[in-house]
Amino acid sequence: MTSPFIHPTVLFRKEVLEAANGYTISKATQRAEDYDLFMRLYALGYKGYNFQEPLLYY
Repeated sequence: MTSPFIHPTVLFRKEVLEAANGYTISKATQRAEDYDLFMRLYALGYKGYNFQEPLLYY
């Protein structure tokens, strides 16, 4: 399992986070809270995009 996004660079509107009910913190999502959030956002119809220009060297 890999995330399509590098978490420190993720930006989205507050309303989007609220629509997904924020991060889920549980044993089921332990160490993958960001990935769980991204997949729930996709399930709600939101789409992500990666800039082609590096903005962070990680």
